[in-house]
Amino acid sequence: MKVFTTFLILILATASAFASIDPQDLTVQRDVTSGTIVMRSTVALSQAASFEITDAFGNVVYVDSVAKGDFVNKRFKEVLFSGNTYNIIVTDKMGKTTLPLKMNAKYSIAKVDKATHLVYPTMNFKSDRTMVVAYTNKTGKRVDIKIANDKGETVFTDQVSGPEDIRRAYQLDQLQSGAYQLIVSSGDVKNHTTAFALQ
Repeated sequence: MKVFTTFLILILATASAFASIDPQDLTVQRDVTSGTIVMRSTVALSQAASFEITDAFGNVVYVDSVAKGDFVNKRFKEVLFSGNTYNIIVTDKMGKTTLPLKMNAKYSIAKVDKATHLVYPTMNFKSDRTMVVAYTNKTGKRVDIKIANDKGETVFTDQVSGPEDIRRAYQLDQLQSGAYQLIVSSGDVKNHTTAFALQ
């Protein structure tokens, strides 16, 4: 019989705010009989996601991905982990979560409250020409919002300071039809870009 020692329950928050895996839906276990580490989810992913494990110096030790609608079921050799400190990074189109992994602990190695969540800015249209930008600004630093046309020229700028939860509506009636990019920069994200088109 295989003996599994659960050493962490992992990552991420709700599908409405963070990347698509809830912390209770993903586990990492050590299979002592085969010398492997097993990462599994109890639910199918609502979005495609990439998984990376990096060492203390940022070197990638393990990388993989899971398609939308699939379960996480990954097994990798424990000998890959010759050090003590690692990070598990899960990324999808909603955001990124990083969880520290400590290999020297006997049982619980990491806790969900140690995870860092980065939620990417989102953009929606209330009508053809009213764009709503939402962003959780965890650092509370100034957020620069700009729109650039397909030639790279800035056609609109705004700066928002202070609040953690930013929600701004912009009327874009003055812009011509065509391809544009929304570019958001803050202490958390640097030049996060979302493409959109106006008709």
